[in-house]
Amino acid sequence: NAALVLSGNGKAFGTGILPSVVGAGSYYGVVYGADKTYFAQLNQNNTVKLAKTELAPSAMWHSAIGWDGTNFGIYYMDTTGEVFFRRATPAAAFSPANAIDLGHPNGSGQDSNVILTPSKSFYYMAWGGYATGNWGYGYTVDTNNTASAYITQVNAGRFPNAAVSGTNIGVVWHAGDLSGNAAPPQTIEFSLRNSSDVETKHVQLRTSDFSSRKPIIAPRAGGGFGIIWSESTGISFQEFNASG
Repeated sequence: NAALVLSGNGKAFGTGILPSVVGAGSYYGVVYGADKTYFAQLNQNNTVKLAKTELAPSAMWHSAIGWDGTNFGIYYMDTTGEVFFRRATPAAAFSPANAIDLGHPNGSGQDSNVILTPSKSFYYMAWGGYATGNWGYGYTVDTNNTASAYITQVNAGRFPNAAVSGTNIGVVWHAGDLSGNAAPPQTIEFSLRNSSDVETKHVQLRTSDFSSRKPIIAPRAGGGFGIIWSESTGISFQEFNASG
């Protein structure tokens, strides 16, 4: 089979690290760290729609950005591990005036991502590691900018990722040690949750291959989810209906 040839070239629009992006209709919202933390917007043709605007006075790490159809929801972590949240309008008006300090999860905020829940809360998740293991954690911030307490999403897991389908939230992650000497099980886990983030079903997708990792989940037409993950030199995919 002939390979699909893509045209066009990447275009640098700023200097920085650890960017995140979300689609907002016909353009994109971007957040990234540099000498400070910046919010910007790009058009679909890769031209700048909104020049970089200072979001935080220092370079933050492991940012994640979402879109609710009206505003952006942005999470970012400073170098001490403290997690913050702010909203941004398309005109880059930030609220609240001072970022919401969500706390210090003692983690590194790796592979962070944001989804919009059925109740229109911005749901942030990431994973961190420390001396006694790895875990997935997160927070939600609702439409009134009220933040939840610290959410332990995954015990002994890495690479959490989530999606919304109808009134359900689907969360996936890798469980098990990733060290070179690790033995199976190295599992891929799927958690089906209702709109209140209460788990209604839990499924182990893969239980034997130590190289299974980095699952990504997407909503499925008609309800349910599609999940893809890497496995040694291959890629695996599985679907679930709305009942899991």
